[in-house]
Amino acid sequence: MKEGSIGNPDIYLGSKIKKVPMPNMVEAWMMSPTKYVVEAVKNLKRYLEKEYGSKLPKRVSGPLPTDYRTEIDIAPVLEDDELSYFHSQIGILRWIVELEGLTSSQKYLAWPHV
Repeated sequence: MKEGSIGNPDIYLGSKIKKVPMPNMVEAWMMSPTKYVVEAVKNLKRYLEKEYGSKLPKRVSGPLPTDYRTEIDIAPVLEDDELSYFHSQIGILRWIVELEGLTSSQKYLAWPHV
């Protein structure tokens, strides 16, 4: 092993981690999903540019246009590779939600309770 290669981890399951002091003077591990989210967005931007020659919009007011109606949507069915990519994006979003939940619970647990 290389000298200095053993030490505390800084990334775990795509999330940045570090030790932080708790109010009761005990050290605990804290997770931050920021790095995972940034990498997920970079990968999505790359995919959209490569596959469709398009970019993410700079600003949106919601996830769908306000005049969107599912009952009149005539978009073509996804090909197998597009469907697979879509499923992977759902998995990434679910993991982001899970990481954020862990982060939020850490913030809650860090405060003293009565």
